[in-house]
Amino acid sequence: GHVPKTFGDWTSIEQPLDKATFKRSGCEDYISRLYRNNNGDQISVFLVVGTAQHITQHTPDWCYRGAGYEMEGGDYIPYTMMCDLDENDPEFSTATFIKEPATKTDHLRIFWGYTDDGQWEGPRLPKVHYAQRSALYKLYLITQIADRKDRSIENSSSLDFAKEFMPLIEGILFPDKLVGIEDAAPEISE
Repeated sequence: GHVPKTFGDWTSIEQPLDKATFKRSGCEDYISRLYRNNNGDQISVFLVVGTAQHITQHTPDWCYRGAGYEMEGGDYIPYTMMCDLDENDPEFSTATFIKEPATKTDHLRIFWGYTDDGQWEGPRLPKVHYAQRSALYKLYLITQIADRKDRSIENSSSLDFAKEFMPLIEGILFPDKLVGIEDAAPEISE
């Protein structure tokens, strides 16, 4: 099955990656979309599938630094999202990232996690943690922080989005929990 472009009151537009850039990543398939709801909340979703070696190579602190962002506070923290899943609730890593050119400030809250069996985790050392696995999914949920004074995790619109999105993709990525990703890694994009 494919990850739906619309669900609940969320609709999305594609944000395709440059083909050459994606090819260099060594990953197999991805979706990159901006989801919006009626309240004006916007969540960028990046979901990628590939070998564990390629998937764990880059984390946001590495990718976003290349784009001129700094991770605020120099570190990220674990955060459990309450999503009412069959498995345990997803344990993501999260941090805020800031980019300050003279004219404009970009300020992002990013959640990221990995899974090969429906149990999402955000381990501190993903390369080591998933060393014995063959294939993985990685998910980024990215929101812009409008109010610089309120950087709290609890006020991130990613949390409301995740409550609907995580159970939805669990059924799509792992329709049969007995079948591991190695046997049937479904396409996630169209």
